[in-house]
Amino acid sequence: MIIKSFAQNLVMYIIEMCVLAIGFIAPHQVQAGTIQPRLTLPFSEADSIDKKLFFYDQIAGVYPPTVSTKEELAKIQKDWHITEQELIAQLSISHNSIAIELRLGHLYRFGHNLDIEGTWEKSEAHFRKAIELSPALADAHIGLAMLYVTSDFEHAALAEPLFEKAIKFAKNDKTITEAIYGLFFSYYYQGKASDALALANKYIAQHPDDENMKHLKEIVQLAIKRAKDKRE
Repeated sequence: MIIKSFAQNLVMYIIEMCVLAIGFIAPHQVQAGTIQPRLTLPFSEADSIDKKLFFYDQIAGVYPPTVSTKEELAKIQKDWHITEQELIAQLSISHNSIAIELRLGHLYRFGHNLDIEGTWEKSEAHFRKAIELSPALADAHIGLAMLYVTSDFEHAALAEPLFEKAIKFAKNDKTITEAIYGLFFSYYYQGKASDALALANKYIAQHPDDENMKHLKEIVQLAIKRAKDKRE
């Protein structure tokens, strides 16, 4: 019971402290103001579909979506459904297309934040399909991991091995960095403070100018101290 209480205190304090931290995003089923790793879409804005995905990312990469009225939300949801049909039509022509599966995974991830029913499960299914088609595709692992880690604390354990695989398979520094930040959050959402701290120390040693990770390191250190004090 002591260990469980310590982990719970740790996670709750990190949530409180994260409100003061860098401008990452809040997940769907998590308290507003909690920071999260933010993913850069691995697409080009040259394609019309991809332009729409970047738009949805700006509107619904965070929950609640950045809309002012119910009417505006309804319009975006309507446009979202049109984009969904366009991608489904493409997939019907190009069976087992990794690129389309990946795009559908992200589209449904945004749909989840737009409160469109059933989209979380569809997002998971399309990311899993992309991984099945290309097991070493880092972007697919990150996409699924982001769905998990930004939707519910209870899914953090599922996100952890996906971020680890993404780091292993990543082919550029940007993807590695996003995966490392994601892994950090998956650790602390599980109350694994020592792992989060070790990861932060390792990353800072290699990137001494990264102020964001330094800030997160301070948050974890303060969380450990406060949770320890509560336990005592």
